[in-house]
Amino acid sequence: MSSKLSSPYFIGKGKTLSDELQTRGIKIIDIAYVAAIYLTLGAVLSITIDRQLGKFDKEEADKKSTAQLYGEVLLHFASIGILMYIVRNVVEWIPFPLNGVFGYDHMRLNELKNAGLFGVIFFLFQTNLREKLVYLSKRV
Repeated sequence: MSSKLSSPYFIGKGKTLSDELQTRGIKIIDIAYVAAIYLTLGAVLSITIDRQLGKFDKEEADKKSTAQLYGEVLLHFASIGILMYIVRNVVEWIPFPLNGVFGYDHMRLNELKNAGLFGVIFFLFQTNLREKLVYLSKRV
């Protein structure tokens, strides 16, 4: 027995409770899917870039002015911002296997428009940048 319930708080207009639960279940799976993509891309790209930059060298940093170190940090963050923009756009192109099931629209997922999780993961793996920030904070 499937009765049409309509509540502005939980159930979408013209949907049954079963329909609503199925749609929300797919949405939860989609959020986990997008989070896994951001985690994977964030870790792989961050580790790759961190290896290219090499280890933070305190002796080299001692030779540089505070303004130069600040400029390097600023450029690093600008690069991360640009990379976040690119990754966010790439993630939108990755198809979701359950798109269209029970009328679910993957492109409406808010997490696609926000690469915050990617930024956090990316920063966590940036040992060079973190060490440079600690060094710079002690120097100022």
